[in-house]
Amino acid sequence: MYQLSDYRGKQAVVLAWFPKANTHGCTIECRSLAENGDQIRQFDVKYFMASVDPLGVARRH
Repeated sequence: MYQLSDYRGKQAVVLAWFPKANTHGCTIECRSLAENGDQIRQFDVKYFMASVDPLGVARRH
């Protein structure tokens, strides 16, 4: 588990929200972030991908 407060004053945080797992848009965005994460990390940020789906659904994705 992570808390945004853990990074306050230490490192910028990027959050990518996915409204529904296993949808076309979500799949494209998730795949892009996974394949291009190094481009985000070059800015010394921590990034997280978050979903509002139940944990089992998000993990299958």
